[in-house]
Amino acid sequence: MLRALAAVWCGTISPPSLRRAVPRVTLPKLRRPFIQKLRSWDPAEPIALIGLGCRFPGAENLQALWRLLREGGDARHRNSARPLDVDELYDPVPGTPGKMSTRWGGFLKNIDLFDPHFFGISPREASVMDPQQRLLLEITWGSA
Repeated sequence: MLRALAAVWCGTISPPSLRRAVPRVTLPKLRRPFIQKLRSWDPAEPIALIGLGCRFPGAENLQALWRLLREGGDARHRNSARPLDVDELYDPVPGTPGKMSTRWGGFLKNIDLFDPHFFGISPREASVMDPQQRLLLEITWGSA
């Protein structure tokens, strides 16, 4: 269904089975010039970034990332939220099924503080979302 909506929005033809699943949608006249421009975009043409956001282990934003790199910091940590889990999952032999061969990792802070209501998402839906989708929502909102 999403593929069909994207195809309709972009003005491309979707497979008949998907086209039947979505009601007929026409592109607003304002979007057509934008799509035409996008299709004829020259990679040598300069673009402007109007927002930038990121989150890395040891760096909650772009300024913290540059500071970490400038100071030669290391964002890897031996600890995790539950150290006992690391001991249970560790095996020094790489490739052991269900085990990891290192006790070190880069961990994002506050990953469990996602507020689904802020984004109009039910807690039930948020619990089954890919964590990367939740991060994308938070970082996109923060960089706007």
